[in-house]
Amino acid sequence: MAQQHIQLGTPPAGTDGDTARQAFAKAEENFNDLYGLVVGDGSGTSLDERVDVIESAIALALGKNKLINGNFDFWQRGWGPFTVTGYGPDRWNCAFNALTGAGIQAYVVGAGDANFKTGAFACSVNNTGNSDGTNHFFIMTQKIENVNTFNGQTVSFSATVFNAGAAGRQIAVEFLQEFGTGGSATVTGISPKKFTLAAGINHISGQVTLPSTAGKTIGNANHCLSMVLWFSGGSSYSARNGSLGAQSGQLYIGEVQLERGTVPSNFEVRPLGVELVLCQRYCEKSFQLDVFPGTLSNLGRFSIGISSAVNADMFVSVPFKVTKRVAPAVALWGTGLTSSAGTVGQDDGSLISASISHVGVHQFQVNWKNTASRWGGFFHFISDAEIP
Repeated sequence: MAQQHIQLGTPPAGTDGDTARQAFAKAEENFNDLYGLVVGDGSGTSLDERVDVIESAIALALGKNKLINGNFDFWQRGWGPFTVTGYGPDRWNCAFNALTGAGIQAYVVGAGDANFKTGAFACSVNNTGNSDGTNHFFIMTQKIENVNTFNGQTVSFSATVFNAGAAGRQIAVEFLQEFGTGGSATVTGISPKKFTLAAGINHISGQVTLPSTAGKTIGNANHCLSMVLWFSGGSSYSARNGSLGAQSGQLYIGEVQLERGTVPSNFEVRPLGVELVLCQRYCEKSFQLDVFPGTLSNLGRFSIGISSAVNADMFVSVPFKVTKRVAPAVALWGTGLTSSAGTVGQDDGSLISASISHVGVHQFQVNWKNTASRWGGFFHFISDAEIP
């Protein structure tokens, strides 16, 4: 029924309008209509059901998956193999200790791949053993800004894992609450979950209720919620990884997701342009996406040249495409006849030492002095604002 309006009558007295009884009768009928919408009949037309649809749309637009690069689409630092502790695929920190044959690298998903259907890459993880049954570890961690993320709430995690070896291989998932330098002690081993894999494709998922951060002290800007994927761990780490123990063999990982709620949903495939912008808050480079720091390449380089300004003191500000989490560490590579760290190229292809200053979250400054008769500056950079 259409909304009924109360006739107020002619001001100021309004004596020719609806009586009080008529007015309340119209109000009652309007409320009855609204009540019918709220209760609904499962048709998708009730107020509650419409709100659910709107909330789902908002979640899709903003991103239900708190992990960035959960499908391993971006590898700005290189394809790997990564064999020493540090960041590998964008947003993922790889850590190794006392392992043999260990490495993490990009795996190219072939056309029509039946296992990884939502992305162009997966993450290849492999080790052949360890040299310390007590203290070895092999993990990959994503640190999510703000330790208050999901605190006191139940969350679901999920991932697609292809086990190239025999059934029985195990992995584990752990959560940490890190409060930053000067903050409360890190809370480790939050409800670790261990999974036994079948040979071939596995879809793992689980739920965990994260502790409240009430009463804790937050330190510097590096506080975060961390999700840790354990591939092998010595007995010293049993409390953190559900007694995972020593594991070995080849795995492929993709579609890693962390979301609010008790039921894991399908993996969220964000537009690649959006995913890249999210990654660039933490790591940005001037090189092409498939060209890695240190490679001699003129594509996308930063250039400045004033042919009359020979043997000049030069400085130039370089803006970032995306505002950084904190003032990042910045590294330069000059481009010329060769490429070298900490330099800029000159007009004849030679390299000259350069320095970086005034680094902020929006831009940084490069400084150099051209040699006699030379001019210009040509270089690439990479910036890193990841959570340590």
